[in-house]
Amino acid sequence: MKYFVMIIMAFVYSVQADFIAQYKMGDDIYKFYYKDDNHTKLRSNGDICENGELYKIGKKIYSVSFANGELVVMNLSKLKSFMDLMGAQNEIDTQDIQTITDEYDITKTRQSKMIGNIKAYKWILRAKDGSADEITLYVTNNHDAVKVTKAMIEMFSAFSPDTDSSIIEIEKGYVVVVGDGMELLDLKASDVPSSTYKLPTKHSRIAKQCKKKVSQAFEKKEHNSVQPAPPTTQEIQKSVDMFKALF
Repeated sequence: MKYFVMIIMAFVYSVQADFIAQYKMGDDIYKFYYKDDNHTKLRSNGDICENGELYKIGKKIYSVSFANGELVVMNLSKLKSFMDLMGAQNEIDTQDIQTITDEYDITKTRQSKMIGNIKAYKWILRAKDGSADEITLYVTNNHDAVKVTKAMIEMFSAFSPDTDSSIIEIEKGYVVVVGDGMELLDLKASDVPSSTYKLPTKHSRIAKQCKKKVSQAFEKKEHNSVQPAPPTTQEIQKSVDMFKALF
């Protein structure tokens, strides 16, 4: 009976648990928080006051930044709607957008290794045009990795109409965890406070910290700035002589 209860508790935890994933993209590392498809957050591991964050709350995407220490929250979903209204999206011909599988043949090898605590499989893409172009990817069908990674790419594609989701979800039920400049470093279930997914206000701790940081940096810059040396007697006399010469 005790064993049965432990199984039930583990199942409930797995259903309710949030996930934290770390991805390396280029030279930067990003942390992605996932509660469900309507509550996610993306931030870099750098200074939040300089780099800001992205939130998905419901169907809306928000950017949070701290320009000059002041909190700025922008509804990117509204921005995308405005761009669509102005015809910006029409500049992209969706018929010209090719997916990975349109351009490459996929060879699914039996090789596998652990990537970010997830078992991943080595797939090789070879160009259909006969060129020597070849791409090595590691993909996974791990349920948690699939839903978290798809949620992250959805956050980008929500305000970038030319984002090709097939770059990440290369085949239904499989997502890329290493390839195309991206690597999954870690994925784990975690007990994340619900406040993690709420937009900060100007009275929030992080907003106050960023404002204080900018203020201190400005004061330090003012303190360390080199004050011009007072003019010497010779320089003063030279200026007077030049002034007299005008009359």
